[in-house]
Amino acid sequence: MLIAKKLGVHKVTGIDIDDKVERVVHENFEKNKIEDNYKVIIGNLVDNISEKYDLVVSNILVDVLIELLKNIEKTLEDGAVVIFSGILKEKEEMFLKETEKYNLKKIDRNEKNNWVSLVFEYKKIY
Repeated sequence: MLIAKKLGVHKVTGIDIDDKVERVVHENFEKNKIEDNYKVIIGNLVDNISEKYDLVVSNILVDVLIELLKNIEKTLEDGAVVIFSGILKEKEEMFLKETEKYNLKKIDRNEKNNWVSLVFEYKKIY
């Protein structure tokens, strides 16, 4: 979130299951003189989320990602970019098969020390 704001993104939202994150985000934004157009939601990416996003970045383990994928389309704008990291290389193929079910087209891949990040574009099917 902080990097996005520093790069000029007008409005950012962070979603995390750890309620301590909210305080940390506010402190970091305050230190960086960022006062508005950001929001922290305690929860997960798909539960009780009514907004749609054009960029989603997630750094959690594959088992959790697969569960979130089942409802991710309700949170994505058409053409949204989705970045998933925290994927062990040995679980990458299994994860890619799951993403095919949810209109996510892989557009980039990076690997470092047996960890993979994948970038997708979401295309809504009408």
